[in-house]
Amino acid sequence: MQPRALCSSFPGAAALALFSLLPLAAAVAQSPASVPDEVVVLAKKRQQVATDVDVAVKVLEPEALQALNFRSLPQAAALVENVALFEDFAGAAIPTWVIRGVGLQDFNSNNSPTAAVYLDGAYQVATVMGAASLFDVADLEILKGPQGGLYGRNTTGGAVLLNSRRAVLGRREASLDLGYGSWNTSLAQGAYNLPVGDASALRVAFNLENSRDGWQHSLTERGMQGDREKLDLRTWWRHDFSPRTRVEWKLQGGRDDSDIPLGRSLGVYDPSGNGEFCAPVLAGRRDESECINWAGVNRVADGSGVPENLLAQSDDGKRVLSQLMNRQANDYMGSVLEWHWQGRHADFLSLTSFDRFDYGVMLDLDGSAGEYGHRYSSSDLRTWSQEFRLSAPAQNRVYWLAGLSVSGEEFAEHRDFRLADNHIVRLGRGILEYDQHTRSVSAYADMEWPFAERLALTGGLRWTDENKRYRNGNFWMPRETPIYLARDLAADYSLDDQFAGSLGLKWHPTDDALVYVKYSSGFKSGGFYGGFPFNPLEVEPYREETLDAWEAGLKLQLPTLAMAVELALFHYDIDDVQGFIRDINPETGTGIDRLGNQGGAEHEGVELQWRWRPYERLTFDVGLGWLDATFVGQGAHTMNLAGELVGIQGRRPYAPRFSGSVLLSYLQPLAQGRRLVFDASYDYRSDFAGAQSSPVDAAINQLPGYGLFNLSLRLNTAGSPWELGGWVRNAADRTYVPRIKNDGLNSFVALYGEPRSVGLSLSYRM
Repeated sequence: MQPRALCSSFPGAAALALFSLLPLAAAVAQSPASVPDEVVVLAKKRQQVATDVDVAVKVLEPEALQALNFRSLPQAAALVENVALFEDFAGAAIPTWVIRGVGLQDFNSNNSPTAAVYLDGAYQVATVMGAASLFDVADLEILKGPQGGLYGRNTTGGAVLLNSRRAVLGRREASLDLGYGSWNTSLAQGAYNLPVGDASALRVAFNLENSRDGWQHSLTERGMQGDREKLDLRTWWRHDFSPRTRVEWKLQGGRDDSDIPLGRSLGVYDPSGNGEFCAPVLAGRRDESECINWAGVNRVADGSGVPENLLAQSDDGKRVLSQLMNRQANDYMGSVLEWHWQGRHADFLSLTSFDRFDYGVMLDLDGSAGEYGHRYSSSDLRTWSQEFRLSAPAQNRVYWLAGLSVSGEEFAEHRDFRLADNHIVRLGRGILEYDQHTRSVSAYADMEWPFAERLALTGGLRWTDENKRYRNGNFWMPRETPIYLARDLAADYSLDDQFAGSLGLKWHPTDDALVYVKYSSGFKSGGFYGGFPFNPLEVEPYREETLDAWEAGLKLQLPTLAMAVELALFHYDIDDVQGFIRDINPETGTGIDRLGNQGGAEHEGVELQWRWRPYERLTFDVGLGWLDATFVGQGAHTMNLAGELVGIQGRRPYAPRFSGSVLLSYLQPLAQGRRLVFDASYDYRSDFAGAQSSPVDAAINQLPGYGLFNLSLRLNTAGSPWELGGWVRNAADRTYVPRIKNDGLNSFVALYGEPRSVGLSLSYRM
């Protein structure tokens, strides 16, 4: 069997990895084991040991992420079992976490994901706000299952909690990390904590990334794609007015002017230029020696030239026909202000946040030499929120928490779609503008009541009221006399008196074991399709998605075996699943996508987390997941790529049946106090395209599973603040495709993941 064939399956790759570690395991087998450190989480908005929380939580260590060169929050999704990441264009700052198969895979920036992202306690209302850089990180937690009680709307999948390091009183701290890697990529990160008197402290942190090269070559423009220019700056200020009262204030800002990976144009049409799919695609496979792309169809149909040579493109995405225009231009600023007061009978927290996020993107959606589908977009977002929270003191036997939250969002979209060479679709150019306004208010409560020595009842409830407005929707062709395809569109959506919550039972059979059963409900609010509308019906709101979840879990600390084990089993019933429904556009004759409610779904699965420290200097962290996420009942009808009206059924997309990861860390002492630290990770996802309703859909939309290795080696000396390191991402140089993109005007492109990259790092800690 070839090595690549063995690595094509998760069990095979895991067996290969474990077999390669047998000599290391044998060498340390006679050494004393070490109990894994207790992990403290904030899943219930308070500090708790992970093995005492009735929530499936995945904790990712910031040190391991940094060593393996994970630089942004979306990249971390690869290390979490039963989690997939949907990105319309990789690196285009629209990352959607799909947790346990639950996730709205939307390519528009006006809608919220079903897994909420919280940065330092502040909810990020749009997917474009969830691509945070990983620098000066305190902790990262991924909560699985609906979190509607404590975390509110849009948490049917779960919640992602990223917290940065805050200012610390009475202690100076400094750190600096420098890196250089493939494609002339440089990285600089740093932080400094400065005490100001006895009662105040200031922490400043920054992140700077730069590149003037890339791994993709455009055959059309004979240049490289991959420029990167990213800057993040963050400050935390803390002042203690008294032992019971303190204020913490965060200011942050930054920008990202970076290239986005190019798409590889796919040949799926008959060479005659009749616009029909070619014979291989009709038979359920792709063969570009017999097919042409949509640009070729236009050229043959109007006699303007010969089709493009698709075979000149490489099969790994490194050489493509796409033009060098894919780029984002984002800038943001935000603030979080917290006021803490500890009373005798209750603790009080006020959390005020404000964010301004301006998102800009340019995309060659057709992936060819001409202008068959180019998009220029800008999305301006303003959000604010105010939360008040009362909670029982930590020493209370019965813990309770109650809160009130209000928020507002203002969204403005401008989109320019250009297709001058797309003579078959005679639109030429279309401009879209609209505004979206959201107001939300909610009240919530959470409690834990230990009614017996080893038994506790947990529960939570949240009430939410929300209103959304779509206004000033205009879509027109900019001619000497503008031609309006839609004008002055308006729509309203209301979520009235929506409730979500949970009820659970916790049992501690021993001090080192937790068994829990739990019922939870959650919802993702409805909204509006953010794409190009041709009639008012396309911006009519889709309904909220609701979910009922049952979960049972086991969490064990096994000190004698130096292990910690967590097991979770879950079953979901979902109503009004939100997703895309395709119709035929009467204006262009092409398929057009709109957001709607697809029907019901059932999800069930199993998750295992296993942490083992067989030796003081060796740690394994393993996560495995199995998931069955399928549509049920009579759902909505949609038009597939073969032009057939079909019901939505079968497996859901971006819900791989098998997924998992293995992280390993080993420390080897050397002479003269030196130490060598080895880190490695392997993550795997089985195929995740979902059910396909025709051979044409299967041929075009196939997304095979893949697994990736990452490696890191660091050298430091005891007592020295310096550390030298090296890393390799995608060490096996695996070719993989996380997305097939359809521009809605008959062009298809494949988006490839980044090939192997290497780099060096130099770190300083004081």
